[in-house]
Amino acid sequence: MELSLLRKVSFTFISLILRMKLLKQMKDAGLLEDYTLEGLLLELSKIKKIRLVTGDTITTEISKKQ
Repeated sequence: MELSLLRKVSFTFISLILRMKLLKQMKDAGLLEDYTLEGLLLELSKIKKIRLVTGDTITTEISKKQ
């Protein structure tokens, strides 16, 4: 098997494991009724952390949905 194909299969397998773990956590938290996995990731991607020159870290505003 080619090394690049082996890497792709490994990456896909790890991605599947992470996806299933996220779905299980969503199910346990009752979020599957309101969100799809993609929808939840999209909402979470809107949250940003900003590091100030002083070294402090602030989180951008979080909406009610997030």
